Amino acid sequence: MNLKELEKRRDDEVTSFFWLALYIIFIFGIPALLAVWGGNKLNEVFDVRGIQFGLLFLAFVSSWGVIARIYVKKTRVMKAIGEEIKKAKEIENANNLK
Repeated sequence: MNLKELEKRRDDEVTSFFWLALYIIFIFGIPALLAVWGGNKLNEVFDVRGIQFGLLFLAFVSSWGVIARIYVKKTRVMKAIGEEIKKAKEIENANNLK
C-alpha cells in the first residue's frame, strides 16, 4: 500500500470511532434496561429485594468486558496501520534520497 492509501485507511478508522460511540451506548444501555426490567419481574415473582442491583452490576461488568475487547482490537488495528505508515514513509524518504 502506498502512503496515501494508508493515511486514508487510518482516517477511516478514526471516523469509525463515531459509530463505535453509538455502539457503546447500546452496549451499556440494552443490558441495563434488561437488568432493570428483569429485576422488576423477578422481584414480583420471588419478592426478593436486591436482584435488580445484582443484575445491574452483572450488566455493568459484562459491558466493560465487551468494551475492553473492542479497545484491544481497535488498538491493534491502529498500531498496525501506524507501523505500515512508518514503513511507507521510510521507503518514500529512501526513494527521495536517490
